[in-house]
Amino acid sequence: MKPNKNIYFLYIIVGAIILFCFCKTLLHYFNVLYYPAEVADGEGLLSRNILYLAQHKAIYQNINQWPFVFNVYPIFLPFLGSIFISLIKNPLLIGRIISVFSTFLIAILIYKYLRLQNTDKKIAIISSFAFLISPFVFIWGAWLRPDILAILFSFLSIYYFSKAKKFSIFLSGLFAILAFFTKPTMIAAPVAIFLYLLIAKKYRELIIWSAIVLFFGITIFYLINYQTHSQYFLHVIRYNILSYNFRAFISYSGEFIILHWFFVFCFVYFLALSLKEKKHLLPLLYGLVVVLLTLTSGRAGASINYYLELVLVVILASGLLLNHFNINNKKLMPFVLLLLILQICWFGFYKQIIGQNIFNETKEYSYSPSKQDFNTQIEIKNFVEQFCPGKIFSEDAVIALSAQKEPVAIPATGLIALQKANLWNQENFVNLIQQKEFSCIILSKGWIAEKSLRAIQDNYTLLDTKEALWQNKIYKPK
Repeated sequence: MKPNKNIYFLYIIVGAIILFCFCKTLLHYFNVLYYPAEVADGEGLLSRNILYLAQHKAIYQNINQWPFVFNVYPIFLPFLGSIFISLIKNPLLIGRIISVFSTFLIAILIYKYLRLQNTDKKIAIISSFAFLISPFVFIWGAWLRPDILAILFSFLSIYYFSKAKKFSIFLSGLFAILAFFTKPTMIAAPVAIFLYLLIAKKYRELIIWSAIVLFFGITIFYLINYQTHSQYFLHVIRYNILSYNFRAFISYSGEFIILHWFFVFCFVYFLALSLKEKKHLLPLLYGLVVVLLTLTSGRAGASINYYLELVLVVILASGLLLNHFNINNKKLMPFVLLLLILQICWFGFYKQIIGQNIFNETKEYSYSPSKQDFNTQIEIKNFVEQFCPGKIFSEDAVIALSAQKEPVAIPATGLIALQKANLWNQENFVNLIQQKEFSCIILSKGWIAEKSLRAIQDNYTLLDTKEALWQNKIYKPK
């Protein structure tokens, strides 16, 4: 075969494997979308926020008073979800649809950005789908969490700034603000753009862009904080300054590198090449800032979601690097495509290859809910509606919401961290347990403060255990 035919054949193999992995991703997303309970911790809290904003109820309240809710998430995702509550009555489904939609928009944006940088169409398409089938995106892409939507806004900020057209600088600033009000650690784009303008000595654009971001950002933050009597600042900023575990950062980083080894290598090569040739300064800075921000993954409550933007960055860099090879070193392309084939196969089959899940997490990671899981959650919902009048406490807030009960003491993991930092006093909650104020208690994860758990064991009897995605232990008063 001629060299160009060899490369064409390798592109076909890459496309076929990507298509197979993409079909697996779609099936997983479908299973997650309609699962009637939490797949990930925090989905219940965001479901509650979407529903309560639609009903014009307060969502940022004193954590030491009923209902003891630590609202760790900013306001924009719940606000966006609340707009659609009249069309789709299920807030959990609304939020998951937003995440899936955002995931696909990011993939489209990867293609458009790479084409904006004159990247070959085949490489741009492969890069888009590589993002969709990354194990990290496979896991988080359909969950009701703010990360994917925030990354979409962050990347839109980079994209519109790169277009350098009329109103682009305003749109870039707007999306940077939306990213922050979706997830407060999503600041890589504005920092990268600021550094780019500073290094390029484009001081006029720097002043305009900074003025847009700071004026609108500070104004919106002040208005929200004023309306919530400073609770917004406490929940979203102050209460998020928690203990740090460097070993967790190392563990998550190791998982990322092992699963994305080809793209990590390409990213490092891209950085060196960009510095040498003094090209692609903005994606270079964006990538470096994102890498630095992964250090925050050691914070209590963080997880591999802090690497989702890094997935985007390393795949973007890989697309730009492959295009460089395609133009300047075609002889190397067959070898590079062979490595890419190995990487894509690793994405799709790493569990079968090593015989286990690489993630040191609970089983919901990369696990698609089954029909039995679905039926079990419906049984729990029916039980609560029939036999649990009045207040209930459920770690999975979706169970409470589906039975039209008010979620209490969520998210449990966040409250534990606050309790350890002496920011949450659990005594009022413990008193309610001791007084048997809850007609039933459902522990799905057991991630609650030790004193609260002892109070449950002393005052409630384990009635049943329902095995679904989580192990749901149902307690009734003694």
